[in-house]
Amino acid sequence: MSFPRILFATAMLLLLPGATTTFGADGKVIGGGTSTRQKVSGKMSFTCTPDAKSKEAGATPFDDTLELKEDHATSTKLAADGFPEGKSIPESGDESGLALKATFKKTGATATYSIHLRKGTADKTAHVSGTFVRVEGGKTTRYTVGDLGAAAQAAAAAATDPAVLHADGGFIRLMNAQAALADAGIKTDNAKLAAIIKSAGQDQSAMQAKLRAHTLTPADYEKQANDRLKAAHEALGELVGGGANAAKLEKSFDKPFASGFVRMKQMMAAARVVPDEARRKKVDQAVSGRLLELSKLAKKPDQLTPDAVDKIVEHAHADVTKVLGPDDAKLFDRVYTAMSSSGESKADGQTNGKTEATSAPAKK
Repeated sequence: MSFPRILFATAMLLLLPGATTTFGADGKVIGGGTSTRQKVSGKMSFTCTPDAKSKEAGATPFDDTLELKEDHATSTKLAADGFPEGKSIPESGDESGLALKATFKKTGATATYSIHLRKGTADKTAHVSGTFVRVEGGKTTRYTVGDLGAAAQAAAAAATDPAVLHADGGFIRLMNAQAALADAGIKTDNAKLAAIIKSAGQDQSAMQAKLRAHTLTPADYEKQANDRLKAAHEALGELVGGGANAAKLEKSFDKPFASGFVRMKQMMAAARVVPDEARRKKVDQAVSGRLLELSKLAKKPDQLTPDAVDKIVEHAHADVTKVLGPDDAKLFDRVYTAMSSSGESKADGQTNGKTEATSAPAKK
């Protein structure tokens, strides 16, 4: 008796006596048979993402691996949580894939996977989908099952949420406070300035880690980031002596040199979303050239006008667009627009970080 098998990108399964079809590594049908009942053996890995209600209650995405041995099932995640071996119940299967249910029980808790596996084809990879429901202590949490790596994709989506990008643009503005100090003509203790910026950067990194782990929503990230930015700007104000100097420094973030400098730094940060490292390096080189051009213009105060600076920023944007090409340029523009719309905070009454004479991002 032959034992047909299914090979998926994220799962190797054997359909034991009665299975109808054999799938090769490329997902193509290579054999077949007839059957009235199936048993499944093998492993599959996937990502579970909580639904909105469960996420609000504190549930977070996780990766899991199910190992199936005919009628038995073990879960890496559930085993770590004290669940013993469960039952595997195949529900259907043909040349397109299969469906199964895996149930687990321990004192006071149950967990159920409902899994669908679709075989790969010449133009589509194998796909895992389904649901996961866990009931424990009178609390029910529900998840969507998806291909392995969905958690990373969700983290990437959160990182490019407009609220997150707006806040990150504010951090870039803060990190380049030296440009505003130069525009204001204010000298200060560089070591203390560096300490303020470093502390804010460390807190931003900690918030980003929570965002990636889904323990912080984009909206909460923005709120916490804005609070942290406000505190950092207050510290900068105290560093320069408070009063008139603090007000002058804040206004200087929107003066020609500082505004142009920050916007081009935001361009360099926005280009980080582009997957091609070589092109990201070319963006850095192109924008660095325009930053040098801005620095040279700063030595000619009578020519350092909002229009002159905006023209340099526009040229930098054109350089980036040329390097990236149309598809990546669209993604870059979305990220850059959100970043460059950021000032210190939405709530603190500050301006938006642009040259005083221009209220919108550089023309595209």
